[in-house]
Amino acid sequence: MDNVKNDVYYVKKMLKDIIFITEKTEGITLDYPEKNEVLCDSVLFRLIQIS
Repeated sequence: MDNVKNDVYYVKKMLKDIIFITEKTEGITLDYPEKNEVLCDSVLFRLIQIS
């Protein structure tokens, strides 16, 4: 089966989401999310996926 979703699958997915968040938010200020709603929504979505 190629679609086995075990612990390794989920850890890799969480790591991918964490890497995305850190790369996309590097060097931005706290008021930046107000200026870029799409990025804010994307980061929040990734955080929800991790949780």
